[in-house]
Amino acid sequence: MNHLSNNELQSLIDGAIMNGERSRLMAHLEECDRCRREIEFHRSVTRVARALPSVKPSANFTERVMTRIAPREQSAWLRWTLNNLGNIFGMIFVLGVLGYFLTTPKLFTFQTSNEPSKLTEALQTYHGLYDNAKTFIVGQAEKLKGNPPAVSAATDETGKIPVMVVSSLLLLVLLDRFVFQRISRVRMR
Repeated sequence: MNHLSNNELQSLIDGAIMNGERSRLMAHLEECDRCRREIEFHRSVTRVARALPSVKPSANFTERVMTRIAPREQSAWLRWTLNNLGNIFGMIFVLGVLGYFLTTPKLFTFQTSNEPSKLTEALQTYHGLYDNAKTFIVGQAEKLKGNPPAVSAATDETGKIPVMVVSSLLLLVLLDRFVFQRISRVRMR
């Protein structure tokens, strides 16, 4: 014989069962002594608990409990650092790679064949994209100032590094916000 589950017993005691389900459970109780004793035991415990005088908690009870269970607040700089850890490591990586490439010019001049290496081609493409971005940004800045954009044939070598760094950081921030944080949220679920 299948006995009633604890959920069914508790729902029957609380009166939270629909009529059709209630009649099925009551029919089972008429046949099963074990479930009937269990129901009577639960009802007697409920009666005794309701008959006890209620105890009023001390004045500071809620405050003490809340201080123990409340999460500790992290300082703002620590929370910011932890939330932007991907950006920080990305920035360190980009600046390290950029510093390495800028301090070792022989890396790009040594070739064993007449064809440029894949690394050189990739860096030239990357460099071209940054030049285009710099030209666009300078043009937009000049438009905002109200000056017509000046067309110059010579590129400003000193301005390339900050533009590359800023563009790389922007790319890393976008990757962090739209890719890495979504991946970490999915993994935490």
